[in-house]
Amino acid sequence: MPYFNSGILDSITNADLSYYEINFILLEVLGRSLEDVRIKGISPQELEKVKPYIEAARRYPVEYIFRKAFFRNLVLYVDERVLIPRNETEHLVDIALRLIGERGLERILEVGTGSGAIAISIATEGDRPVFASDLSSGAIQVASMNVRSSGAADRVFLFVGDRLEAVGGKWDLIIWNHPYVLPEEYHSLPPKVKVEPEMALVSTLDTLIEFLKEAMEHLSDRGFVLLESSRPFIRRIMEDFPRARIERDIYGMERFVLIERR
Repeated sequence: MPYFNSGILDSITNADLSYYEINFILLEVLGRSLEDVRIKGISPQELEKVKPYIEAARRYPVEYIFRKAFFRNLVLYVDERVLIPRNETEHLVDIALRLIGERGLERILEVGTGSGAIAISIATEGDRPVFASDLSSGAIQVASMNVRSSGAADRVFLFVGDRLEAVGGKWDLIIWNHPYVLPEEYHSLPPKVKVEPEMALVSTLDTLIEFLKEAMEHLSDRGFVLLESSRPFIRRIMEDFPRARIERDIYGMERFVLIERR
């Protein structure tokens, strides 16, 4: 069998999809990886099965097509009610777990949990209870499904709330993968990104600073705020919180912000 037949060349390599997207589709539809297809080729029958998904993926995220996303060791249900978890966000969990281990942090809150990826990862890997909120009741429904399927129902506690308005008491760690696309940047996003909920993508500099000032009042004496952010937001954070610590993501970009209460 040839390396590729002409059909797979036309349908896949010219589809303007990433390696990740093509591999995702082949695994889900055929149970075969792209490397396996490259080596062994593909039959006309297999190609016909794949074609509709290749076409759909030109306009739509593969994670929404198959209602599935991967995050660390989790397989999560996702749909249009939640942001698709990104692989760079996995390092946010690494930072949180490191803090929990080094400082013995106990009371943990995630704001804007979406699919629940961060909260579930911290609860299962860090063996800590995590409280997680989201303004969207639809997002909480998705997160609830993932909490149950991951076996974390006794460690992740979900509630609907607008950032910190519904929160009482003091927290050792407040985490927010906040929306970090500025309103004026939204129009330039790729169409497939715009399929995701706008409220999970777009925010303003003032909104974030208001949140951080409020979060300081909800931290324990040994508390931290941990954010995933972008360069314009990070520059503004450093103006108001000059002692904030910045960490880079897997691509070397400034991405994560850690602010200590003291």
